[in-house]
Amino acid sequence: MNKKALTAGVLWSLVSICLGLAGYNLHSANEARAALALTRQRYAAVLSAKRDTLAHPTMQGSNAAEEDSIPEPQHPSQLSEAALLATDPKLYALEATAFRAGLGWKFGPFYRARNLASEKVAALEALAVRHHETENDIKAVASAQNEAADGPAVTALEKQENDQYDASLRALLGETDFQSFKYYDRAAPVYGIVDYLANNLALSSEPLTTPQVDQVLKILADSSSNYQRGGVATRMTIDWPTAMGQAEGVLSPAQFEVLQGAAAKVQVEQLSAQFLKQDTGSSQKN
Repeated sequence: MNKKALTAGVLWSLVSICLGLAGYNLHSANEARAALALTRQRYAAVLSAKRDTLAHPTMQGSNAAEEDSIPEPQHPSQLSEAALLATDPKLYALEATAFRAGLGWKFGPFYRARNLASEKVAALEALAVRHHETENDIKAVASAQNEAADGPAVTALEKQENDQYDASLRALLGETDFQSFKYYDRAAPVYGIVDYLANNLALSSEPLTTPQVDQVLKILADSSSNYQRGGVATRMTIDWPTAMGQAEGVLSPAQFEVLQGAAAKVQVEQLSAQFLKQDTGSSQKN
């Protein structure tokens, strides 16, 4: 990636603002997170209810002949989120609200790192919303036409949309800020772990320093196999032995203990996912 070291250094340093290490108000941040979580929970609840409604439709007023002509409804697990959104304007609007609510939280550190003017922030978020809606539309059409999500037609449309999105971002931000944005966008999913670490140490005798935030966040992202392959960093793809070995060298024993607690929770999730995958495979063979 062009100028990776330079943009990474600036980006990782400014992320600390969002974590409360440079005067950020943690109480306000927690309130924002709570509001966002509530919006997402509401959307998840409505989505679940919609699945149940479509999977168990009522047939009041229909006769036997009409019932025979009605295809067997899909099980809720077979109904894609995009397909459900396409069937209900209110659900579509609620999902859009949840997405918009998360933009400031997701991209906030980048905004501050590059000191973006409010006009650019608004323009960037408008691009992100349009991109997200187009992605949903592509998935909805594919689902309606029974096209595979990873089929050539869908893949081609998604590539075309991604290329257009990147071109629009480049035109808005310029090459340097565009590379910073893409770099942070790929690393952002593991930010929650560093956020947890910083919050738990904020009032202790050993709060995280800015260099420590920079290093731990980079260690976690670089230790994600998904990130190494050019994708986004995810906590479920972190190589924890490698990450913890490196983090131990930049954290004090007390700080490292808090990170160990966070890592243990994620590792339990990883093991559970592996067990379920193996169990499902064994059941299918039997």
